[in-house]
Amino acid sequence: MCRIMMRKTAFRRWLMLSCLLNRIAGTNLSDASGTQVAESIRKPRWNIGDEMHKNNEDVIQYSITDGKVHELDVRNFESVIGESLFTIVVGYDPLDSPTAERDDRVIAHMARYFTELQILSPAPLVNLRMAFGKLDIRRHSYLRSIYMGDSQEALDSFDDETLLNGTTFMRREEMYLSSHWVIFFGPSFDLLSVLVEPYPPVHDDDRIEDLLIREVETKMKSVIKKNLYYAVSQSHYAHIDGDVSPEALVSSRVNIERERIEQNEWADNSFNFTFSDVKNEKGDIDEEVNDSLPKTKINLSSIENVTVDLSEFMNNESEDVLLSDSVESFSHIISVYLSWAESYEILWSDERRRREDKETNYGHYLKHMTEQIKILCFETFDDDHLFYEEGKDNGAHTSPNFIPYLKQYYTEMVFGYGRSPSTLWRHLEEVAFNQSDYVSNDSRLGSITQMMMIARVMENIKMDIKSNNGKARYRVHNIYTQFFNDLNNKLYDILMEFQANLTRYYLSRYKSECKSDRSESGNGHHFKFRSPDVLDMQDPNNFDLLSSYDKFENQYVGRGIPVVLSNFAISDKNYTLDYLSERCGSMDVTDSVHVSYAVGDVRVKEWGGLTEYSLPRTLMNEDRLDDDDDDEENDDDDDDEDKYDTSLTLDQFIILSKRIGNLYLHDLPLRRECDLLFYNHTPYDSEQNFRIPSVIGRYDLFQKMVKSSFQETWPSLFIGKKHTNSKLHTDNGATGFWMYLISGRKRWIIYEHSEKPFIYENVEESLFLADVLSLNKDKETNSDFDKRYPLLRRAAEPGSGGYEFIQEPGQLVYIPPDGPHAVENLEDTVGVSFNLVPRAGVARHLYYMIHSDGIYPELEPVLRYLMNGVGRNQLGESKDPLYTTFGEYMAQS
Repeated sequence: MCRIMMRKTAFRRWLMLSCLLNRIAGTNLSDASGTQVAESIRKPRWNIGDEMHKNNEDVIQYSITDGKVHELDVRNFESVIGESLFTIVVGYDPLDSPTAERDDRVIAHMARYFTELQILSPAPLVNLRMAFGKLDIRRHSYLRSIYMGDSQEALDSFDDETLLNGTTFMRREEMYLSSHWVIFFGPSFDLLSVLVEPYPPVHDDDRIEDLLIREVETKMKSVIKKNLYYAVSQSHYAHIDGDVSPEALVSSRVNIERERIEQNEWADNSFNFTFSDVKNEKGDIDEEVNDSLPKTKINLSSIENVTVDLSEFMNNESEDVLLSDSVESFSHIISVYLSWAESYEILWSDERRRREDKETNYGHYLKHMTEQIKILCFETFDDDHLFYEEGKDNGAHTSPNFIPYLKQYYTEMVFGYGRSPSTLWRHLEEVAFNQSDYVSNDSRLGSITQMMMIARVMENIKMDIKSNNGKARYRVHNIYTQFFNDLNNKLYDILMEFQANLTRYYLSRYKSECKSDRSESGNGHHFKFRSPDVLDMQDPNNFDLLSSYDKFENQYVGRGIPVVLSNFAISDKNYTLDYLSERCGSMDVTDSVHVSYAVGDVRVKEWGGLTEYSLPRTLMNEDRLDDDDDDEENDDDDDDEDKYDTSLTLDQFIILSKRIGNLYLHDLPLRRECDLLFYNHTPYDSEQNFRIPSVIGRYDLFQKMVKSSFQETWPSLFIGKKHTNSKLHTDNGATGFWMYLISGRKRWIIYEHSEKPFIYENVEESLFLADVLSLNKDKETNSDFDKRYPLLRRAAEPGSGGYEFIQEPGQLVYIPPDGPHAVENLEDTVGVSFNLVPRAGVARHLYYMIHSDGIYPELEPVLRYLMNGVGRNQLGESKDPLYTTFGEYMAQS
């Protein structure tokens, strides 16, 4: 009967699987208790092969949970999947309506099909159940990444070549996620199969169903007849005209963690400490260790008459490095100018503006600086023949489109609607985010695609360079590089003149009229920083504020004011070094290990005063040294990093940092390497190990985005020895930041964004000149700062936005978007941190990308998400009014 060919496809599928079930040698587990079966299927490598041969039953006994297709979410993900032997889940994109409707039909038909098949099977067994589910993979992007893989071709293919063809992400009509079909196994959440559908999708229900049924047949047979590990790790490929292919995963998320722990048991964590002890409690760099540290980079943008060697340029993939550095320096100088202007024009109160006009003449000098920049830029850009005159004699051809684009950037972004985050946001709400029926979608889209930003300026320059060949291309590159270097030098002089004028006026006022009023300021006296508010999470008086995202936003985040939350545990686990070593000891931390220089040591001009650490050969044991050192053919070409193993695990870092006290584990992404620190089996566990204050965790643009390169970067881990530090800096992307301290004590100095004019930001690089952690150490140091950086006093007096405090274990410090901060570890510390884009920080994040990074793969998806309007201002769900679980945080939409 099994060979009878039926014309009806649905009945034929039912008959084939029915025959299969009756032919597979099964086991009768009906005598086993529910507890025994549950315990057996929780084992990561469940092997019931011996049990199978004890009986000779011909029927696999199973049951359907209820025949329904469950919409999976934070509340039911664990229960639906964990309580069934098999769960078939479709990950669908709700914005792709035709494909989503097809997915609905297929999963519903699969549920009916197996339910009807079960009716004809004798004595179904409750413990071997099958369930069905749907998962919105736009909303649950983290589940998509860890269970289904990441396959959004529209974003993955969006690269520089696409840009140079003049196509932007905004103009793409189809921006959908491929459907994913996943077969889960039991409460261990092992993946038996993942089927990723390529784009465009297959709109043929029967073909998809046939493939799924064959997969279920194969996996069910593997599990029942053999064992789970075989079913999970076997390679099984099926194709339907090359359109759909399942991809078997080797192991589950849980098994990855177990394998890491097993690997850590035999890992060689020894080092060759043959030289004298390099541990230094003061944070000074030992000479022998210092030899292995990276050297300070040269600021190429400040070198006049930079040219590129032709022989290196022609075959170098990074041929535009010098030009990119020059443009980056240019954009940073403009960003510094705009931040100085924003403080006076937008952020300061009327009282603060009057005070600064009186004591520094700020408004007058700002107006003068603005006029100088306008004259410089528009005089430069009005010379339409600039590039032709310089390039024509050398056979180089340049595009006349570059000058208009740069002029548009200045007109719109520097002196127009893009001058500040608030003016930019008002413009976007009017022309792009407006959901009124009177504004067409094409009009909204056009308003964004025509917006001029640094990335589009750079795109046109690249197109011009690539239109030339050979030596002409090299010469055009040098022309552009020289142009921006000259412009940068002139802009730099204008900004430095502004700062010098403020300083002279302030010092003259201090020495005359204000001297009597400031008898306790200057001359080495204590810098009078403010103390941030400390809100006790357990204090009933704080409940209204700490349970309302809107109130907290209005009082702190929206105003750029830091705050400290105290008296709560971020996890029910104690993240001690021993616990972290046990769970994550073998994970790679190489890229997050840095060298911290002592407070007051400003010789390293790097972000945060930190340099990347590379394990020197003197510390390597024999296992790290390459056995192929005698290979003369490769010796000349390979660097030390290629020839020797310089990688470090967490355990190795802990050992090394005990001997080298300057090492700082800084911003290690835990979610990529050791995410089971935050949950037991799945991110949507009913019992969550990790929680965030709701006033912080209920909105993060990174989690709401379909795909973001920052989505899985945080939480991150910080481990610092006593005296290690991060010098004054702002976080990339103008993001907000919070740090929860597990152990030790930290000293913080934080400034509101509006204090940037007075804290000596490096005009050419994203650095700050003064190491403010040296302040208030002693009177002599303060006196030296008064002489070298007199304007620092403006940010550390009554009515200003400078803060200093000591963070204790169990406290969380929150720093609003783009807030400059510096931190010193007063003791050995362990902390967990997040960077995020809060609702009140979205405008500043966009503003930052337009003027600084401006890269399309990050900026344009954000703009498109905001333009669609769905969930733009919506807060994430939170069952507890005070706390947001890890799962709730990641399920924002």
